[in-house]
Amino acid sequence: MIRYIYKLMAFSIISISISDAGDAPVIVPFFFPTALKEGERGSAICTLRSGDRPLEFQWLKDGEKIIPDSNMDIQSVRDTSSILSIETVTSQSSGNYTCIVKNSFGSDRYTANLAVSAPPVWLKEPTDVVTKEGDSIVITCQAIGVPQPTITWTTVKLTHLNQGKIIENSSELSTFMKYDSSGKLSISKVDASMKGSYTCIADNGFGTAIQKTIQISVQGK
Repeated sequence: MIRYIYKLMAFSIISISISDAGDAPVIVPFFFPTALKEGERGSAICTLRSGDRPLEFQWLKDGEKIIPDSNMDIQSVRDTSSILSIETVTSQSSGNYTCIVKNSFGSDRYTANLAVSAPPVWLKEPTDVVTKEGDSIVITCQAIGVPQPTITWTTVKLTHLNQGKIIENSSELSTFMKYDSSGKLSISKVDASMKGSYTCIADNGFGTAIQKTIQISVQGK
């Protein structure tokens, strides 16, 4: 009787070991096409190096579950791969896409970045300014795009209508005038010589740069 019990226990241990010997999923690294432009198609294939069926696939964008719609589709291939397709990419399509695969023995995930090039568009255009001598002013010029546009300012003062200059942190123009990487043009102390036309330019090397010219009018104290 005791010998029978030992045999039964040994058989049970072997059975458990065999049933626990399945393979957890392992994802093959994947990538989106590089240098995608707005209006093009984008796709990525999440496939497995190993892993026992049945398998469950899931896609996330920036940590949120993707719900297929008319522009984004998810298809399975032989229950071992999942294809994410974007019919028309936009700048909003940019982000981190994660494929998650699960089975009875574990799970795996892999994340790939999708970057969509987009020309600059205005986030906040600068506007004309009327100020007084001695005042301080800040003029905001902001644009978005992929990659992020670089903002520069140029000026043509009324006393030099045919001469354009880049406004920099330099005493060449004025020690009271400068702009930062965010596009804000700051004048800490306005004087009459600063009246004229000022142009904000946003360029990211993709498409056509955009620009907006404003007038700074300076009144007496």
